[in-house]
Amino acid sequence: MEIWEAYSAVDEELKRFASAEDAVTYAMRKLDAGERTVQLGLYFPSTRGFKDVNRRDFRQPNRLGGEYRYELRGWGIFWVQLEGMPGIGQEVTISVNTEKRAEAWSDAYKQLRDPRLWDWGEVSRLQRRLVRKVKSLVA
Repeated sequence: MEIWEAYSAVDEELKRFASAEDAVTYAMRKLDAGERTVQLGLYFPSTRGFKDVNRRDFRQPNRLGGEYRYELRGWGIFWVQLEGMPGIGQEVTISVNTEKRAEAWSDAYKQLRDPRLWDWGEVSRLQRRLVRKVKSLVA
């Protein structure tokens, strides 16, 4: 499994984490520093799909003064969103495209290549496994 930031900080490279522990430490540090949301992308090589790290140049400097940021892209990337809620704790959401959704949008996002490159049975299997794991950790 590869764990990445979903989006880099402005004018910085996209971070790839050496382990799940490193990713959790990073996310908790950001939430403890006051960020409300941290988004990570998980890519499983067993899903065989195409993933891409894309540089997105801003048309105008953004409100933080930056010129670009990097983003992880791919039809079968798992998105993990961690939200910090002061006084309440953290909430975790996991999402991933379905084969049907990827097919429906494939003409609009040719740069992500053919969704049929992905093993959608494996994507579904991993989704169920991740949801079970997160539920067991949160319970």
